[in-house]
Amino acid sequence: MPRGIQMSMKIVLSILLAGIIILDSEAQSITGRVIDSESAEALIGANVVTTSGPTKLGTATSEYGRFTLPRLSSGRYTLQVSYVGYRSQDIVVDVREDSRNDLEILLVPVDIEINPVTITASRSPQKLLDAPAAITVLETEEIEARTALTAAEYLKAVPSVDLMSTGINQSRIVIRGFNDNLASSLLTLVDNRIARIPSIRLTALNLIPINSADIERIEVVSGPASALYGPNAANGVVHIVTRSPFDSRGTTATVSMGENEVLSGALRHAGTVGNRLGFKVFAQYYTGRDFEFADSLEVSARRLALEAGADEDTLRIGLRDFNVRNLALDGRLDYRFSSTGTLIVSGGLTHGDNIETSPTGAVQAKNALYTYAQARLRYGRLFAQVFYSELDSRDSYALRTGDLFSENSGQFVAQAQHNSSIGQRQDFTYGVDLYLTRPDSKGTVNGAYEDQDDINEVGAYVQSETRVSRKLDVVLAARVDRHNRVDDLTFSPRAALVVKPTPQHTFRLTFNRAFQTPAANHLFADVLGQRDVFEGARLEPLLGFSPTMNLRAQGTPSTGFHFSRDMSGRVQFRSPYARLDPRGFGDDQFISLDDPVFTNVMWSVARDASVAGLGLGLAESGLIPADQLEAFSNALDLVLPDEVVGVRNSLQILDLGRQGFVPTFEPSDIGPLKITRTETIEFGYKGVLRERVFVGLDVYRTHVKNFIGPFLVGSPTVFLDSPTLQLALTEHVEQVLADPANADALTSLLALDQIQGIGNGDGSPASELSFLISSGIAGSVPFGSVSPVESFDPTAALLVRRNFGDISLYGADVHFTYFLSPRWSFGGTYSFVSENLFRNVDNINDIALNAPRNKVSGSVRFTYPRYDIRSEIRVRHVGGFPVRSDVYVGTVNPYTLVDLSMHYRVPFSPRTQLTVTIQNLLNNEHEEFVDVPKLGRLALVRLAHTF
Repeated sequence: MPRGIQMSMKIVLSILLAGIIILDSEAQSITGRVIDSESAEALIGANVVTTSGPTKLGTATSEYGRFTLPRLSSGRYTLQVSYVGYRSQDIVVDVREDSRNDLEILLVPVDIEINPVTITASRSPQKLLDAPAAITVLETEEIEARTALTAAEYLKAVPSVDLMSTGINQSRIVIRGFNDNLASSLLTLVDNRIARIPSIRLTALNLIPINSADIERIEVVSGPASALYGPNAANGVVHIVTRSPFDSRGTTATVSMGENEVLSGALRHAGTVGNRLGFKVFAQYYTGRDFEFADSLEVSARRLALEAGADEDTLRIGLRDFNVRNLALDGRLDYRFSSTGTLIVSGGLTHGDNIETSPTGAVQAKNALYTYAQARLRYGRLFAQVFYSELDSRDSYALRTGDLFSENSGQFVAQAQHNSSIGQRQDFTYGVDLYLTRPDSKGTVNGAYEDQDDINEVGAYVQSETRVSRKLDVVLAARVDRHNRVDDLTFSPRAALVVKPTPQHTFRLTFNRAFQTPAANHLFADVLGQRDVFEGARLEPLLGFSPTMNLRAQGTPSTGFHFSRDMSGRVQFRSPYARLDPRGFGDDQFISLDDPVFTNVMWSVARDASVAGLGLGLAESGLIPADQLEAFSNALDLVLPDEVVGVRNSLQILDLGRQGFVPTFEPSDIGPLKITRTETIEFGYKGVLRERVFVGLDVYRTHVKNFIGPFLVGSPTVFLDSPTLQLALTEHVEQVLADPANADALTSLLALDQIQGIGNGDGSPASELSFLISSGIAGSVPFGSVSPVESFDPTAALLVRRNFGDISLYGADVHFTYFLSPRWSFGGTYSFVSENLFRNVDNINDIALNAPRNKVSGSVRFTYPRYDIRSEIRVRHVGGFPVRSDVYVGTVNPYTLVDLSMHYRVPFSPRTQLTVTIQNLLNNEHEEFVDVPKLGRLALVRLAHTF
């Protein structure tokens, strides 16, 4: 290159560089931090814009509340700082070359708090309007304004929550349906700790040590959350956050009383030692009398046990104790070892008596003890924790069998998470989780599986949040999990677009894939559901032994279930009558269907039962004279054959809903359990209209594949085939009665020909007798069970779980709150799902959400800050719905309830608060599940004083 050109280029570059340096020296910046004037917390996402000045620019604060307005020309600027729920502030700033502008801006909260900070949706702090999920936050004021025995009461106002109460302190909670008797599809957290019973995944908030005076807020995330929370968060997360001792020092004593003999006392104390150490403890005890209920199956089982000679004083079957008792203790220690580091150690226990639902029927929880220990570390952007929880069922027993069970299962969890940022626009959240579940039932719940029922789960995740602009955020997440009892890895992606055209309006489009893994209860259950379910003990006087067939629940093994088949490919069965077979069979012997030898064993039992019982039944019904009973029975013994030819076997299956049998086909093998996968696409809107109306709308489509169904009867029962038996009996009886030597027998039986509705008046009792026997005693005796090879109880009607289904549903949740004034507001919620019962899925069974298609609520609130008066009246309507949940099958009728709450600070004692809550004000007695008590009104009064 010629030297002249090189020199010219150097001159031009020098001029440009000098210009850039000059411009940069003239360009100044304004930096600062925006915080809450009351709590000094950083305000995330506050808007900072220049409304006047040489340069127009705007930005939003980071997660630490900081902001920067770069490259400002010298001059005077007016900054407008605004944040939803806070009073906007205008600040005048002079920008000069020699000035340093690092501001601390304090925003004052207004009376209406509609955009609180939440941590659950993204496992990191962010404002509710910015969260990439449908989320509801219940703040301290709302919790304090209601009296409740458990935290479940506060969730009734959340639009997506399906809550069914089964007593004064028992409930089952899920989000957007798929409820069951354990509520196992909902992830419940207390201070980041999984708060449900280990092993069986029972969500029972009455067994979690927590006190309403200690709750800071409750966050509810609706929809799948597995990308961040891992297994069993397929439908959402409920996170209860308790108060830090640094922010809640003092002593609070609470006394409550109310209907159903409720009496409660609680004491909470929090304090600090210097600026680094904080502690809190609380104790709570309450008693009450539950709503009463009698289960017909318990009553029947108790009657049979007493008839068999059981001691009434020690018999536990059906022995319900309606007295509710609950003791909770909890303690926590916070150590702030640096400005960004805190170590928190906590532990607690709950000791209680009440009645709970379970997959095989109601359970009397007696002296049940739940304990936990937890350690949490926060250091900068690092969060790590370990915790252990355990349930000891102690003296608890199953009400349908009276059997004691020992549930001493525990779960250990270790988790670590870290956040990092690249510049002002890119954040990453990543972490690992380890779950170790250790069932221990001493053989009473997991039976033969007891020594092989450990579950290990490990997962890792990463989430990216990109602020493309002030109006658009992109959230991407992925998670991989491994379950030691399932072969495949589980991948859970998440994607969300969050659009904020203005700070007060947020639109969201999300995709989530979530999953539910088989629980220990699904894999390893081996528990008696009902003893002698077909009342075979009634035949003991006739046979000399009791041909008992039980109803038993058994978890699906890793090999699945297989049915034994004979050379022709037909399934085989096992029978408690096998000892009567002349070939020397035992109860574990597989027998072919229609086997002629064993069919005659079955007929011999049916014949003897008919001779002994048919005449007695007719005499008790007044269809034959009592003085002719002996002659009638002798005639039966004469005309009935000792053996039958051409009689076949039939298969029927126990229908738990009807409590009877229905015809069925030969069963197919059942494969090992797979992971249930849930995919949801959702559109959401959250916004504030005219600073007075908060509106939320969420519309979603959910697709579920490989649904882990409830316990279903998987083993058909074997009967004598009525049509072929009737034909064989008719031919034989007609031949016998045609013999003149049997004229006396004909005379004794001839009354059958005249019975209205049965007799045909043809002068022969043969067809009538054959019909009564084949469709009556002989046709109704269960003779065996087509139980799988893996069944531990060979003759039981086996309850098993399986995967089935590929279903989709649509739904919507709508809610709004209108603040008429600082004192008055009203609101409403509405939830809808397109289907809540999917019939005969895969020709296996129905899948039910166990939740309504429609539910709606409306409320009016009044607050008067001067005297801390807060009152609310709420009306809720819940549509009826079908129930298919293990042994619970039926229908819940629609119901409408009115709840009232009033909270008042006593004028002459400012630290004393009085709260009155009336659940079901109009005393509308109703059931919220099947085979549970009808619930009436429950009025509670609470008096709390803080020292």
